[in-house]
Amino acid sequence: MHEKTISNMISTYTKGYRTGNTEDNTTFEIEDGGLSGVQTTNTDYIEYLEKGTRYMAAEPTIKPAFDAQKVVFKKEMEGLVK
Repeated sequence: MHEKTISNMISTYTKGYRTGNTEDNTTFEIEDGGLSGVQTTNTDYIEYLEKGTRYMAAEPTIKPAFDAQKVVFKKEMEGLVK
């Protein structure tokens, strides 16, 4: 998911003011002995980029990556049950 998020950021933020700050401040860590993964974007404005404002259209990058990862996760879980 982290790689997809970064890829989405690079391809989505193309309006000429992209500095790379959002990508640089997006981290991923494995926790709980490998059972949990935590992705964090440490910028004050990530929610504005994801959801938009009354002055700016949304440019979601994290939710599409998460939605794609959900599909992968479900397929992997179904493979374990069979």
